[in-house]
Amino acid sequence: MIFKDWTYRKKNRGLIVLSAILLLASWYLAFGKTYTLLAGYSRLKKAVAGVEEQGGSKQVLRNKLALQDSLIQHYRADSAIWVSGLLQEVGHMLSAHSVGVSFENKAVGTSVHTVERELVLTGSFEQLQRALSQLETAFFVKAVRAYVDKEQLRYTVRLAVVKGVGE
Repeated sequence: MIFKDWTYRKKNRGLIVLSAILLLASWYLAFGKTYTLLAGYSRLKKAVAGVEEQGGSKQVLRNKLALQDSLIQHYRADSAIWVSGLLQEVGHMLSAHSVGVSFENKAVGTSVHTVERELVLTGSFEQLQRALSQLETAFFVKAVRAYVDKEQLRYTVRLAVVKGVGE
């Protein structure tokens, strides 16, 4: 069957089938592995909480949980201290770069477990790239959006932190 001989009805149905296949493939390639890891982490936490009578396997589960917790430890902080000192930390970190920093201390996308803040960097492309790489060494950069405003290149950077255990 040759594609150019198909009717519009067949082409539309083929397009729907193709989009469904691409959606499943993108889910598998982009989100599937992350979802599997999060589900495994959730099961692991439940297993540690639920296994009281088995001493040996509980220790193994605790070790696995501690290893997974160590991965996000770099991004965990006391959110109140992190928010209040964020502008000072960012300013100190970017003082070597000639970029402008604008910051409004309002909640952006904050949830039960995370706190997010947005800042705007202004400067040339090279300076902004250096500043962004410097920020990535100390903070979890969730999103970056580049745009031009009044003939100046600006980056809107969203920084995030995982709330500490006691909060």
